[in-house]
Amino acid sequence: MTTHAALLSGFSFTALVRGQFSDDVPMGFQGTYTVIVVVAIVMLLHCVFMATLCNTMGPNLAMRGDNPERAVDQAVQGMTAASYHVYGAFVGGVIIFQIAIVMWCCAKLQFEHESRGWAVIVGIAIASSLTFTISTSARLYNTFFRLNMYSVDSEWMAFRNRKKGASKAARGAD
Repeated sequence: MTTHAALLSGFSFTALVRGQFSDDVPMGFQGTYTVIVVVAIVMLLHCVFMATLCNTMGPNLAMRGDNPERAVDQAVQGMTAASYHVYGAFVGGVIIFQIAIVMWCCAKLQFEHESRGWAVIVGIAIASSLTFTISTSARLYNTFFRLNMYSVDSEWMAFRNRKKGASKAARGAD
């Protein structure tokens, strides 16, 4: 996900730097476009930062923590919490990037080429893509990818309970 977020962030930065409009485009529209592109960049770079932090610090804590059992639990909890931030930042960045695309297309078609009909068609097409992205992402996440590592019936909790039971039995034998 970080590769994709970095790629989209680069596209957003390019849109910010090279996205020049003609003098026909109102300044308010240009300012709004700039703010939206900057928000997309920030969200996508936040995704890259959080995923990098999670991928480097989580395993490091799990392997080198003071108390091995507690360190692994803490690393798993931290990586789970970070995954929600990464997912939210990535989806939010993609959505905002699509909004910037709609704005750019409308500015180019409506203000510069005076093709209001094409601007509406392109806007509707990209808005449909945006709606599809949001609905598909939410449906897939809720159906397949939601983590609940600490529920009573999860494999991780069963492993932990077996391990704790074994350590209690060993202490009881002493």
